[in-house]
Amino acid sequence: MTDLNTLKKSGVLLEAFNTFSKYPNIENISKRKFSKKDLGAIFPAFLTYVFYQNILGEDDSCKDGSATITSSSDNIDENSSSSLTLTATLSQSVTKNVTIDFTPEGTATEGTDYSTISNITISAGSLTGTASLTPTNDSISEGISETVIPSFTSAEVCSSTSPTISINDDDNLPVISLSTSATSIAENAGSSLTLTATTATVSSSDITVSLSTSSTATEGTDYSTISDITISAGDTTGTVSFTPTDDSMYETSTNETAIIAISSVSGGGAYENNTPQTVTITITENDSAPTVTLAGSASSIAENAGSSVTL
Repeated sequence: MTDLNTLKKSGVLLEAFNTFSKYPNIENISKRKFSKKDLGAIFPAFLTYVFYQNILGEDDSCKDGSATITSSSDNIDENSSSSLTLTATLSQSVTKNVTIDFTPEGTATEGTDYSTISNITISAGSLTGTASLTPTNDSISEGISETVIPSFTSAEVCSSTSPTISINDDDNLPVISLSTSATSIAENAGSSLTLTATTATVSSSDITVSLSTSSTATEGTDYSTISDITISAGDTTGTVSFTPTDDSMYETSTNETAIIAISSVSGGGAYENNTPQTVTITITENDSAPTVTLAGSASSIAENAGSSVTL
């Protein structure tokens, strides 16, 4: 904490500081009894103390120096079955134990992508201490290398620099394929087919599969609009429905078809199977073909009738 000498050196409120010198323990000021004159000086001195302590950042924890974290390497493979060594080094020797409490940052998650990093205790008189960083070998594709920044806090010393460490993913990127629960459906079925996007590799991120449509059936008219498919992080499949529209119109003498294809894939580094992924669905027509009949308003008419027969 900031002491009275520091406050006096500021050259501010000298009279107040002279009064304060009677009460050397500033933290216990509320327990003392003061004269009216002293109270008039203590209040502005207290405000100055707060200013130095909280605004100017005076902090005696830095008087024992700082600590710097280094790593035995700046990257490690997820499946390496080994660890990196993190070393905390003090800028100067101190007469008490120093605890380095890690609060890691970065895109990797402590306890999931790597084991929890133990705190480091540097014994009094020593300058260094170590801890291990051990990656977790999972079967989830992260898509890119993830990072760990072993930031830390300490009640004894100021924190200084920490390295950025990359954990290299060893899992294959997700490859997306498309399938349908059936290849035909009646226009008046009153039900839907299921379109499924599948990946053999689990991703740590959501994967979005965008679809395009073509052929003789029209999306939004002959069947409902088809939305994109989302494969949620941690899952291997995502689905969307294909629902035909039951109308009373006879479309054609042949059944209509809908061709659904993957137009793009995003998220988790995923990509479409090398063989273009499309499914063809036939919508079976349930309406009868229209028939045409011809009739006349009369079966005969006189040549000089002066009127007409309506057909």
